[in-house]
Amino acid sequence: MTSRFQVFHLGDARLRWRLVAGNNKVLGKGSREHGDVPSVRAELEQVRAAAREGATGLHRTAQGWTWSLVAAAETLATSSRAFQRRTEAELSATRFCTLAHGADVQSVVAVYPGAESRRRLRR
Repeated sequence: MTSRFQVFHLGDARLRWRLVAGNNKVLGKGSREHGDVPSVRAELEQVRAAAREGATGLHRTAQGWTWSLVAAAETLATSSRAFQRRTEAELSATRFCTLAHGADVQSVVAVYPGAESRRRLRR
């Protein structure tokens, strides 16, 4: 199974995307919300182009190391989690860039319940 961009609906008219590896692990996520699918697809083309260039930056946060994918001074994607070591974040960014430019875009928009629904489901 190959990597794929997954577009999902957050509620209202908000859409986000993430890159999922063949083993279903999230490799990175979009940094913005979108109002429609065409704007998501347009951003994914920007992400693919930026990934070919490997334009990533590393950041130290209180939780650990993260990475971001930047094009034209705009953050397009971020790591899906923080890493304990800088080298882990670098490897994650490299993996994202390697897989992003060849990833498929799922044609179906997934719908996930909001945080309120998730809390109710866990109880």
